[in-house]
Amino acid sequence: MTTTETKSQTASFEFCESAGRRGTNFLHHKLVAEALKLSLPEPPAPRFTEAEVRAGFARGEQLFWLPSKDAEGTPITMQGLYGVFDNKAPLGGNLLRSTDWYEHEPVFTEDTSRVDETEFGSWRLIGAPAIPGTKGENYLRQTVIAAAYVRDTVYKGEPPSESLRAMLAEPAEREEELAALVDRDWKKGAEILAGLAFNKEFRMTPIEALISVIVNQHVNKIHVLTGESAWTPCRFRNGNLVLFGNAGENGADLDDWPPRRSYDHLGFFLSCSDSVGRES
Repeated sequence: MTTTETKSQTASFEFCESAGRRGTNFLHHKLVAEALKLSLPEPPAPRFTEAEVRAGFARGEQLFWLPSKDAEGTPITMQGLYGVFDNKAPLGGNLLRSTDWYEHEPVFTEDTSRVDETEFGSWRLIGAPAIPGTKGENYLRQTVIAAAYVRDTVYKGEPPSESLRAMLAEPAEREEELAALVDRDWKKGAEILAGLAFNKEFRMTPIEALISVIVNQHVNKIHVLTGESAWTPCRFRNGNLVLFGNAGENGADLDDWPPRRSYDHLGFFLSCSDSVGRES
């Protein structure tokens, strides 16, 4: 087999398990089902290549099956997991801080993990560390920095499709326009920023972050998103952008911030599907 063929070879289940440090970075559906205390449908095999999996693990990412529904077809939401766990985290303490103020928000009651063509969920490489340079930046600057990182680091400057190249170029091309819009009308700016194809595709969502917290505590016996937060592509009904994090003993926070704000604990956490950039 040639070197080119090896690099493009789809990674087998066994390869992912071996490359994932005895399985701890390969959070497949069996581990996720056990951790979430749910029965899950059998997903398709991940479509990442061996080279993509190796590179993702080297960047500190985990290969995750993120389910959208259980074996009975019931959507897996933050509200549902809150109930399954009676708000008790696997390593002790609370799963979430007080949900009173957002208990009727769709991000809590309705949103599920993003789906592939099976509609069961999706395989994704998700980042444990935030993308370098994104902490301490506002939502727009995070988006521009992260898009350049995905283009140059994840895809080595050669995104595999024209649609993906356009998606990664859009934030920088529109930065001046979007900065002016945010200054003029923050709510409209937040709507457009959250709706950018790049953010919708590559930012971690709240339900994905919660699943990562639960599964890592159960499987790896570690805390993630502790002392840091992920700004997501979701909004509350008041127009503010949703952030998820600070998942300590008192439970993870869901908070709402306008796009101009920034904080040194708040970053862009990558969530890359195994279908993005691939021609159908």
